[in-house]
Amino acid sequence: MSVLSFLTATASSAVLSATEQSSIATSITTLQSRMASYFDSSAIAQHFRFGSSTRGTILPRSMDEKSDIDYMVVFSDTSATPQTYLRLR
Repeated sequence: MSVLSFLTATASSAVLSATEQSSIATSITTLQSRMASYFDSSAIAQHFRFGSSTRGTILPRSMDEKSDIDYMVVFSDTSATPQTYLRLR
């Protein structure tokens, strides 16, 4: 195996499969749906994905078992702490 073929094979395996992309999309949709049903619309100032998944540098689980999706939820009430929202459960 040449260096070029090794690098080409490695690069090809570092791309998320359609199945992984679909699973991520389903998880994000489910998260957004559950937040919308649990919190009043005014309780959340904004929410968004960030990190390697938005930069296109996320690795598939086969290459990095700790690979994840970063998702930020910013609540409108700035006086609340994370524990405040955990107690709501």
